[in-house]
Amino acid sequence: MKRQALALGALFGCTRPDAATDAATDLGGASPDAPDADTAEAAPRPREARVERLLGALRGRSLTTLEGIFSVVRLTGCCGSPLGCFLNNPTSPYARMDLPSATAGPTPTWRLRPDEAVVLVGRTPPPARYYGFTAYLLDRPGTPALEFASLGDTRNQLTLGTDPPDSPFGAWTALIFTADQSTERAVRAAAVEAGLPDGAVNTVALPEGDPRYGLRLGLDASRDSLAVLFRYAVPEDPESASRWFADPGFTVLRVTPGTEAHTPLPFPPVRPRATEPTERTPGLTAAQARLRDALVARYRARGLQVDDLPVDELTLDPLRCIPSGTACLGDNPDTIYLRSAPVQLTRDPTDFVVAYGLNHRATGRAVYSNAAVYEAPHLQGLRSVEDPQFPGEATVLLPGDPEAPGLYAWRFALDCGGADPHCTTIPEGCQGLEPDDPAFLAWRVYLDPRTRAGPASGTILWDGALHVHR
Repeated sequence: MKRQALALGALFGCTRPDAATDAATDLGGASPDAPDADTAEAAPRPREARVERLLGALRGRSLTTLEGIFSVVRLTGCCGSPLGCFLNNPTSPYARMDLPSATAGPTPTWRLRPDEAVVLVGRTPPPARYYGFTAYLLDRPGTPALEFASLGDTRNQLTLGTDPPDSPFGAWTALIFTADQSTERAVRAAAVEAGLPDGAVNTVALPEGDPRYGLRLGLDASRDSLAVLFRYAVPEDPESASRWFADPGFTVLRVTPGTEAHTPLPFPPVRPRATEPTERTPGLTAAQARLRDALVARYRARGLQVDDLPVDELTLDPLRCIPSGTACLGDNPDTIYLRSAPVQLTRDPTDFVVAYGLNHRATGRAVYSNAAVYEAPHLQGLRSVEDPQFPGEATVLLPGDPEAPGLYAWRFALDCGGADPHCTTIPEGCQGLEPDDPAFLAWRVYLDPRTRAGPASGTILWDGALHVHR
């Protein structure tokens, strides 16, 4: 079994040409070319003039280009993979940058020469609470786990340079992923010559020279495999978002200098997480406790048992994962990850879990937050609820409480027991809960607008979880 092939089949939806047979067997025999494959790729659209000019400007600088694919990922097969689903976010569609090599077509994970670059150019998606591009060390040969660890900051809608500069949505942008200073300068100059303002050309330095990451670039099998993921969450207009995802229009290029030479590109400091203000004030802490007590009183009045589920932080730090060769599960530095203890659920309508707590967007600490239910064995995200859906239940439970509008409570159950606007039904089967599968709740608090990075967990009042049952 090849763990990289499994990762490609489970999360990225296809396999390397040299691993297709192994991956298809490991994923239950599904062909990567089947009609119900896990990716959606639109028919190629005609290139826009600005992209044609960029290609010409790159050729004029003796840079060879191979065109890749910007592919949307649908996580429909990871439940059958031994590697699981990497704690996927049900709120967020994913896309990836498939890159060709000199000897093979586009694949979702790839190796780079130290002087090469990966370039993406096109128009950003329609308005949403969040989007971001993250580079990853996917796999380091010889280590015990698939690292899938972020390589520095995510470029998100608050940090990405665009044209025009006053809106990050529906605007032109270019990203250069490289570890080489000379290549970065040449690609940037070509993009400006093609008509992009310098401010809309974004460099994502790969940390080849940073000993904390120890990135091993090169094309042979002993070198690190890389990937880039795109996330998008809570669109203003879901229909516009669906049309964009059906045909994103991004151009992806592998850019190779004609003569191999390497001048390392400095790796910038990672943006610090937001450490203030804190949600852990006496007033907000007491308000969340009142909500918890009101929930417990409601369900105990119905003759049900209520158990508090412990909640802790899932620490996914690439500076720990990479040196130790452990899994970072596709971490994103733009968020924190909280999770509850696992619990076994039945189809009894009186058996469910409740997520409750602060609306972190309402406190100003996030551009969006969500609560999601997971199938524990495969870390598979099943269903989620986002902060625009939060209002309502807390004001019923805490009538007249001035803090109630900034709180939420939400049930997740295999059977919601009838219409309930604040309950989400958990699916069953491979893409849901199988018999005897434990489930857990998880939360993400995305992107503090002050620092344009994820909040520090010590300043977030952690959400709570209850298991209600007979």
